[in-house]
Order: sequence, then structure tokens, then C-alpha cells
Amino acid sequence: MACGLGRNVACIVEAHHDDKGIVWPVSVAPYPAHLVTVGGNKDPRVAEVADRLYEAALAAGPSHEILYDDRDESPGVKFTDAELLGMPRILTVSPRSLAAGGVEETDRATGARTVRPIEEIEASLVGA
Repeated sequence: MACGLGRNVACIVEAHHDDKGIVWPVSVAPYPAHLVTVGGNKDPRVAEVADRLYEAALAAGPSHEILYDDRDESPGVKFTDAELLGMPRILTVSPRSLAAGGVEETDRATGARTVRPIEEIEASLVGA
């Protein structure tokens, strides 16, 4: 009986999804987090903070690489795509999150959202 990677992925997706898309378990997720920027054209700090987080994750090694959505799309498109792709954590850098003290972190499985300080998010991305 053939049991390839595609079949394994199909089984994971079948068992871990909701009406918005895939909900990858942390242990098998293609990326540990999906970094989304919103409102970067209004606040240059958005891109600065997001780039800093992305570079820190890259510097920590291949197993810490994250998916970075810095496209010039509407927030609705970006969040829909993030939910569809289903990485365990969605990290949103926006003028609103920065004003609230950091980066908004959404747990894809539960939908729970919290704003955490930038340094805390950075440490979690590099495994510190």
C-alpha cells in the first residue's frame, strides 16, 4: 500500500480544519506563524516592526522561518488568506496593535486574540 506525503497531508487537513480553512497542528505546520501587516502605508513603523520580526525568525534558523504577508492588499483579503492557510499563530502588525502596545497574536485553533509586546513576540519566534 502506497502511503505518500500527499496522503498524509490530506489526512491532517481532513482532521484539522474549520469553516475558514486549515488549522495546522503546531507539530506539523509548514510555518509556526503567519505575519500579517495592515496599514503600513499609514504608519512606517508597521513595516519596520514586521521586518524586524521576520528577520529575527530567519536568523534563528530554517525551523523558525515564518510566512510573511506584506502584500498591498486589503486587511480582509490578508486575514481571509491567513485563516485559509491556517498557520498555528497569526501575528498582526498594524497601527492599532502598535498603539495598544505591540503585536496582535491570534491563536488559529481557538481564535483567541491578545496584544503582546514586540520583544515578547520576537523572543517566541526565535525560541528564546
